[in-house]
Amino acid sequence: MKIFTRFSIFKLNYIRIMFLFFLFLAAPRLNAQTQCEDLYVCPGQPSSCTYTYSNGTWFPSVPQVGITETETICILSDLTWNYTFEAKGTIYIAPNVTVNATFQKVSSVIVEGTLNITNNVDVNNGVVDVCNGGLLTTSSINISTTSVINNAGDIVINAPNGLTFNSGVTVNNYAGADFVMNGGSGQITLDGVISNCGIIRANTSGDTQFNGNSEIYNACSFYVENDLRIDRVYTNDGLIVSGGTLRINNGIVTNNGVFDATNVI
Repeated sequence: MKIFTRFSIFKLNYIRIMFLFFLFLAAPRLNAQTQCEDLYVCPGQPSSCTYTYSNGTWFPSVPQVGITETETICILSDLTWNYTFEAKGTIYIAPNVTVNATFQKVSSVIVEGTLNITNNVDVNNGVVDVCNGGLLTTSSINISTTSVINNAGDIVINAPNGLTFNSGVTVNNYAGADFVMNGGSGQITLDGVISNCGIIRANTSGDTQFNGNSEIYNACSFYVENDLRIDRVYTNDGLIVSGGTLRINNGIVTNNGVFDATNVI
């Protein structure tokens, strides 16, 4: 009876220890699921369009002024366009549509097709949604501190002199999405909140820096062409590859995945 009792107590303690052990292992990923692993729903075409471009014609007319917060521009067929006004409302690009355009300042953009912005564009306190199957390319981008980028498709930013995401900017890169930052000879500075469940590529001959106000969470693949410097919070549950030197300067790094760098300082 005593042997049986001791064995039962041992068995219960073993089960309790193993339960706590597996709970500990699961905890980081359970917390991470509240970030980019939530289901993304594309906003789709607005319920009403103030201006509509379809089959080579604008209705009711070509926008000759900037649009307000409650107005929308819906582009439903291929278009090459130079829009020189501020768009405070929503610009929508339909599926299977290619738009080559210049924009001075935008707020809300929904891309289900292809949008090629051929100039340096300002995103002013808005939300950029690139839906599944959508593609957004831009020569460069300036993003205000309360803007959000939701990417479930493909984004390519070509900034030959470097690129900065300021503090307060939020980037959600969802599963299956590809987010490419080409910084040329400059530095790529990420100072906002970035959640990656797809693929992010930071290509530059300069450094890529996770700056002092940044919070970076990686659940899939993050590729850095050259040196990587971490000055803040970085959580890796996936794969990160740095082709140069990894420098951790007062940063907090939690690595639950694979961290590959040529050198570590």
